Amino acid sequence: MKKNRGFTLIELIVVIVILGILAVTAAPRFLSLQNDAHKSRAKGVFAEFTSGVNLYHAAWLTQGEPSVSSGVAVEYGDEKIFPSAEGFPLGTTNHQGIITGEGCGELWNALLNQDLTISEYKGDDFITSNTDIEYWYGSPVRDKPQACMYYYTSDITNKNQQGYRLNYFPSTGETIITTYNKGSK
Repeated sequence: MKKNRGFTLIELIVVIVILGILAVTAAPRFLSLQNDAHKSRAKGVFAEFTSGVNLYHAAWLTQGEPSVSSGVAVEYGDEKIFPSAEGFPLGTTNHQGIITGEGCGELWNALLNQDLTISEYKGDDFITSNTDIEYWYGSPVRDKPQACMYYYTSDITNKNQQGYRLNYFPSTGETIITTYNKGSK
């Protein structure tokens, strides 16, 4: 008598079909993990920036609350950062208490010690940019003062994607994380 030592063709086909069904149902779940990772990375680095702002303000208080007009910068780690009139960080160059685009870039690098690349926002070329963060300044929220705006651009693949932006208001120290459509920064 002959003993069978394997699967029949029908059993093999059934197993392949079952594995195919499992792959189709599980694939979207695993693909969405990449979006979750970028969201976590953006929120994490923005939270780190917020902590840096708060630590800077504490350093400003302990160093005697130097005024903008004095031209004295606050020592923060290895950096010297100039304050706003209210004691929140503005940049490593004295801009007389006025927020500038260059100051926003300086500020990011001075407050944070991380490996994300940063560059000035130059329009909608952010889709082809190899930069992690793009910055600029303006009034992102109605009835609020000027702010530094930091756009997380690591995960950009098309203009219809939702992105993450940090708005930092040096006049109050407030930071707000928002989402935006990447085609309408």
